[in-house]
Amino acid sequence: MIEITPTTYEQVRPLFPDQDMHLSVKALLAGHVPGQVYVDDPIHPRSAMARIGGRFYLGGSPDQPEFNRELSSFFAEKVHSRGNPNTPYYFIVKCIVPEWAKQMDVVHPGKVYIPKIDHYYNGREVRHDWRSMLPSGISLRLVDRALLDEGLDGLDELREEMCSERPSVEEFLDKSFGLVPVHGNQVIGWCMSEYNCGDRCEVGIATKDGYRRQGLATCLASAFIEQALAQGIVYIGWHCDSDNTPSIATALKLGFTKALEYPAFLCQV
Repeated sequence: MIEITPTTYEQVRPLFPDQDMHLSVKALLAGHVPGQVYVDDPIHPRSAMARIGGRFYLGGSPDQPEFNRELSSFFAEKVHSRGNPNTPYYFIVKCIVPEWAKQMDVVHPGKVYIPKIDHYYNGREVRHDWRSMLPSGISLRLVDRALLDEGLDGLDELREEMCSERPSVEEFLDKSFGLVPVHGNQVIGWCMSEYNCGDRCEVGIATKDGYRRQGLATCLASAFIEQALAQGIVYIGWHCDSDNTPSIATALKLGFTKALEYPAFLCQV
């Protein structure tokens, strides 16, 4: 298994189908987000893995035994536990080519892995008047330098989320966008762009305990869509687990439609 450089990423594009619905991989191959790409053969690759943070994307042929064994060694040796060694650390493997799901016993042997099905939804229009939906006492704020300079509670968590995809807060502010709801002196959630690539982006959204089931997520996402369209984004993607009923309900309420489902795994180191 060989790590290739960004100058040769072009040759692995065919190994990762549906990139418009996996913007993380598309953004990595385009050089918009940091990560690594590993292949079985740098000249004529048949199998590939893309790594972006704690997510691993498997593409190409799953039927290359040597690559699969080296992939197993990679997970065993280079994906280390974090923090307290007594607390299990999980990472996510997404099978961009679904047939990879049959190889998990080979690439992650003797370890716990939890199979799941992920859904991808997309949309491109504002269906709700978010201003009339905004709960009393809550305001929506742009994620910008002015917001981060205020003494609001929850900003450290927000900065951490901003760096979940971008390498720094500054790069997020320069290349991404988002909104947060504020109640009193507290940031109570966020809705931010992820993997911006041309006229597409994906959504990262969360609301804090105590503010859920009040329509806030639909309101927040509707405002986000309005902001995205104003910035030239035409296609907006939404990934979630198939058992994440609230997330699916919100996506459907926004007028998003399911375009893809694919196997994924939560793997314990």
